Amino acid sequence: IVIDTGRKRAALAVDRIIGQQDIVIKALPPVISRVRGLSGVTILGNGKVAFIWEPNTLFEGGLKHESTEQTVLLEN
Repeated sequence: IVIDTGRKRAALAVDRIIGQQDIVIKALPPVISRVRGLSGVTILGNGKVAFIWEPNTLFEGGLKHESTEQTVLLEN
């Protein structure tokens, strides 16, 4: 599959294409609205939720694993 975003072009290797369907993209719920690269969600015909990702963010490595450490000090 070739994806052309206007700024970049990339190819994704897939084993097979299962099908195609029209979808309605819904706004993100507040709890996940800050996830970088995530632009929407949709509910598929089988009731499952699918995430819609922004291709430019994927191509630019915007989904690299970033870990954040947090230290909590407990006092007795």
